[in-house]
Order: sequence, then C-alpha cells, then structure tokens
Amino acid sequence: MPEFQPMTTYITTDGLGNTWSTAPGFTTTSTTMIPVNFLMPVTFPDYSDGGAFIANYPIIGPQAEARRREAFARAEADRIERSRFRRESVAAATARSRELLVNWLEAEQRASFEAHGWFDVLGSSGRRWRINPGQVGNVSLMRSDEGNVPEATYCAHPPGVPVHDAHLVQALVIASDEEAFIRVANRIDRW
Repeated sequence: MPEFQPMTTYITTDGLGNTWSTAPGFTTTSTTMIPVNFLMPVTFPDYSDGGAFIANYPIIGPQAEARRREAFARAEADRIERSRFRRESVAAATARSRELLVNWLEAEQRASFEAHGWFDVLGSSGRRWRINPGQVGNVSLMRSDEGNVPEATYCAHPPGVPVHDAHLVQALVIASDEEAFIRVANRIDRW
C-alpha cells in the first residue's frame, strides 16, 4: 500500500473500471489503490487562491490495458451468449404455446387462425368475439348485425407469457365468464 502524502489526490479503482478521486479528509470503499509508481502528477489551477495543486492520475501500462481488454472481451462474450440463449428460449416457448393453442381450437377456428391469424370465440353471453394477432388491443367484440365489423376493441393480456398462451387465456375467459373479461379489460370504442 503506498504512503499517503498530505494534500495529494489519489485515484483509486475497484477493478471494474469505476474510478474515484480521494483527497485528504475523504475516504473510499475502493478495493484497489493504484501503486504510486503508476501515478503521474498533473498540475491543475486552483481558482480559490490563484495557485495550483498537484493531482495524481494513472498511467495505464500495457499489462493493465491487456487485462482490461480481456475483461471486456469476456463480458461481451457472456452478453452475446445470454442474448442467444434468451432468443432461443423465447422461440421455443412461442412454438410450444402456438402448438397448444392450435390443438385447443376447433376445426373452424383453426382454419381461420391458419389462414388469417385470428379466430372467433363465442362468449358466455352468446356474443361473438375475435382474437386477433398480437397482444395489445387484440380482442374485438363483433357487431352481430354487420358481419366482420367490430363494435369495440379490448386490451387485456397476462404479462410475461408467449403471445399464443395469452390468446388461449383470452379465449377461455371470454367463453367462460365474458363479464369478468369486460371488467378487467381496457375498452377502445369504434366510431
């Protein structure tokens, strides 16, 4: 550990690239003090009395730079691997949820889903609902007198689940308790 000299500012680092300046009377929780032989004094103006003070700043040697580059490369490789794993996990979950939805749909619903990406559900009160692609505003209450014209659009989906699982949940709730779905969903009226 280097000797502290009064009225000298030292640079400390935690080994993760975070650096703090410590001056007399201040403390740091840093785990590493840069050795004195890696420090170079630099003069800055001290505007309080017109004089100058000396601060020490590190001179990064080739070994320290190599270690920093290696640490950065390892961190970047880890980030890329986590990203790849997440993409693969999401793709697998989406495929499983789509398979579950398709297996649950009746033949007419399945044909509509495969052809258009949406399917109709008969609500518990007998009204016709359409589950459209996506999760935001994807549930439409269809007008009974105008075929494929929606009366209103609703948005209600469970957070953090694959899109097809959300569609299945929406269809099950509408088919079993349409009023409960209406109570929790956000309604967007059509003009």
